[in-house]
Amino acid sequence: MKTRLVGIILFVSVLILSACQSSTAPNANSTRPAAATTKPVVVPTTAPVVVSTQLANDNTSGNVDLTDVGQGLDALDSYQTNFAMSFDGTADGQPKQWNWTTLEEFVKNPAAKHSKISSTDTGVADAGFESWEVNGKSYVSFGTSCIQSDSNTPPTSSSSFTPSSIIGDIRGAQLLGSETVNGIPTQHFAVDVQRFAALGNYTDGKSEVWVATPGGYVVKYFYQATGKDTFFASGTNSQGTIRWDYEVKNVNQAINIAPPADCGQIAADIPILPDAKNNSAFGDMTTYSSATGFDDAVNFYKTQMVAKGWTADESSNMSAPNFATLGFKKDTRTASVSITFDTGSNLTTVLITISK
Repeated sequence: MKTRLVGIILFVSVLILSACQSSTAPNANSTRPAAATTKPVVVPTTAPVVVSTQLANDNTSGNVDLTDVGQGLDALDSYQTNFAMSFDGTADGQPKQWNWTTLEEFVKNPAAKHSKISSTDTGVADAGFESWEVNGKSYVSFGTSCIQSDSNTPPTSSSSFTPSSIIGDIRGAQLLGSETVNGIPTQHFAVDVQRFAALGNYTDGKSEVWVATPGGYVVKYFYQATGKDTFFASGTNSQGTIRWDYEVKNVNQAINIAPPADCGQIAADIPILPDAKNNSAFGDMTTYSSATGFDDAVNFYKTQMVAKGWTADESSNMSAPNFATLGFKKDTRTASVSITFDTGSNLTTVLITISK
């Protein structure tokens, strides 16, 4: 897979990562609370709701004009979206297949969100990307790494990635009839594919969309075409079939969104200042800020680490104005506690690194 597909994958990863950590992105100066106390969020089962009065009525004009495939989802109590992209053909004379899928689950009250990206044979590391926003915390997993942080803003229903992220709006569709899809009444439209010409030299493109009635949100959408791929650059001479499938499922149904139990769980023998905030954790590193004064924070760790069974390692200690590093040992582990005071914000930042 060439540069453009790699760029799209990285772009979507950044979108989700930014959404999950817009308020408290992990840094080298902020700790991870135990994930074991976090409860999954479940929305009770209800009947489908109307997105808006403007979109609630059946479309009798025979045309549809959608500014975004994901529009109208914000009026739902809960939903799950799946967007799959795939290619099957040849690249430079050799068989070539790849697929890329994104999953999104959202619950409005209490607000919670789960997103996942997975891929195979895309030419980049297929490690997977997954994020959760639940109970005021954000969790991001990429490969073997997992980051946890506090989140001061609730998640929103806006989709991180849909077909509209590539093609924009959907216009010029023709009404084909009415169908029930995923338990939802819809109107079925054939979409004009001429506007997809930039995706490649395809000769038999086909696209259809199913729009909820009432509701006005897209329940199902697909695009398929065979020809020469230029947009995704699967190879210098890439030819085959590309397909997109997008669906909305489990509308207003019970959805269980629970964070990973092993992401950012701090050891029980690591003390944390009572007024810790802006907590973040990455691997064996945890960081947070506190309104506790610098001297009080230093004394807290000198006494509380020992109370938790750690032995002070004076040879690892360093100090400077408004900065101190304290070293500790316990069994096969070592702990480094760096404490910094910012005179501008009057906040103390604590960084704890554990190694074996």
